[in-house]
Amino acid sequence: MKDYKKYIFPLLRGESLSSKDYEVFKKEVKSLIKATFSYAFTFDVEALFKKAYGDDYLEDLFQDFLLRLFQNKEIILKLKFINKKYLVSVIQNIIYYHLSSDFKPIKRQKSFEEIVNWEDEEEKVKAEEQLPATVHDHLKKLRLNHWFNELQKRLSEIDKEVFCYYLFKHLLKKEMELKTLSKTNLYKRWERLKIKLKNILGTALEEGVEELKELFDVFLVKICKKKFLIKE
Repeated sequence: MKDYKKYIFPLLRGESLSSKDYEVFKKEVKSLIKATFSYAFTFDVEALFKKAYGDDYLEDLFQDFLLRLFQNKEIILKLKFINKKYLVSVIQNIIYYHLSSDFKPIKRQKSFEEIVNWEDEEEKVKAEEQLPATVHDHLKKLRLNHWFNELQKRLSEIDKEVFCYYLFKHLLKKEMELKTLSKTNLYKRWERLKIKLKNILGTALEEGVEELKELFDVFLVKICKKKFLIKE
């Protein structure tokens, strides 16, 4: 497992980091940002960022990422290991911040590189937040709520019936009574629905992310069991 301290600690301490290492780190963080959009958000969220911040949206998010690290400098420098999961948590938090700010660009007076060279300690940005388990739990709940709301909004009634049929079949091992579809048409509708689910849930669907099980359980309780019957 890769330890990102070799890139982050020199930056936070104001020590020299070779141009090569800096570019490698930047490239990897930008790749993680792209992957996080696919894993944790619906396909259109990244498009919203591009529309709001322009073609350089990844660079803007990378600069925000560096600033967030610096804001948590004292905490981060105490870490014994910095893995990819930690970086993804920071990235998710940044994306949710931008979403909650209604895509209002942050106007910066200084770049990250200028901030790390400030002499006056009082001017340096103080650590504002940590990423303990409670924050991870909060991000998980936000992601689940986002997925559930998107499923409710973007699935038609027939889509929901098909989805519930397969949730009943695979999770509860029970057969659901079809209201509007015949079993002849069920398979074709399911194949079309899988494409729509992939667009909504992103790569999380392909990777079998564990939160999906919780999402499907919630969908079963709040949607399926209220709308459809089970054949005993």
